Formats: sequence, C-alpha cells, structure tokens
Amino acid sequence: MAVLVTGATGNVGSYVVEALLAEGATVKALARSPSKLADIAAKGVEVVAGDLSDPASLLTAFKGVTAVFLNVAISEDMVQQHQNAVDAAKATGVRSIVKLSVTGTE
Repeated sequence: MAVLVTGATGNVGSYVVEALLAEGATVKALARSPSKLADIAAKGVEVVAGDLSDPASLLTAFKGVTAVFLNVAISEDMVQQHQNAVDAAKATGVRSIVKLSVTGTE
C-alpha cells in the first residue's frame, strides 16, 4: 500500500506517518518545501513537492499512491484545498481518502 500524507510534520500527521511505516506501507509526504522534511526522508518517507493550493503540483504528487491522508490547516482556502486534493485523487486513481475533519479541539 502506498499512502500520501499531507500535514506529515504536524501533531497528527507525524503519528500517521509513524503508524504507516510500522505497518510496512510505502509513505509519501507532501511538502511545499521538501528540504524542510529531511528528518522524515531519513526514515524512508518519499518527500514530494506540492501545495494543496496548486492543483498541477498535486497531480504529480498523487501519482502512484492508493490512499491519501488529508489533513488541511484551517484557513480561508481550506475548502478549495480539499477540492483540489479530491480532484487530484480522482485524476490519478487514488482509491481512498481519509480526511481529518477536526483540528484544534480541547
């Protein structure tokens, strides 16, 4: 199984990456600045350049994965970012999307 994780360096995403690696999954992490994810890459994660606000970058990043863990930061663009991710997933044959729908709760 190959999974792309957005928000891979955050509180939730980092745990998702670790759990997927422990299960033997192939993991890709989406990053606007891939060089900032060297620590994740050292664990065997493929860091791919992309931005949820840039649909063209997602088409490249989503290639070869069967699932996406979608964790989008709360922002005025988040609805469009979700739509961009869904559109890219459809276009590249992703079979499953797991969406984190709540962040910042107490």
